[in-house]
Amino acid sequence: MGRQWLQHRRKWAWRRARHRRRAGSPPPREGLPRPARRWVVERTFGWLTQHRRLVRDYEPLPQRTRAMIHWAMANTMSRYLTGESAPTWRNESP
Repeated sequence: MGRQWLQHRRKWAWRRARHRRRAGSPPPREGLPRPARRWVVERTFGWLTQHRRLVRDYEPLPQRTRAMIHWAMANTMSRYLTGESAPTWRNESP
C-alpha cells in the first residue's frame, strides 16, 4: 500500500505543478533572467554575515536580532547605492 500511495502523491504533485504553470505563468520578461530563489537567499545571507554581530546569535531577544538585520541591510543598501566598497573610516595610503 505504501508504494501505491507514493505513486499517487507523485502523480498528484506533477498534475498540480503542471496546472499551476499553465494557469499562473507570467508572460516572458525581457532583460536579464531572474535568479533562482535559493541563490538569492544564499547571497542575502552572505551579505548579512559581513557584519560581525550577525555571524553568531549573540542577542537574547529575537526583536534585537531583527533590528540588527534591518541595520545590516540598510548599511549594505546604502553602500551599494553610493558605490562605496569599503567603510569610510579607512584612510587611503598616499
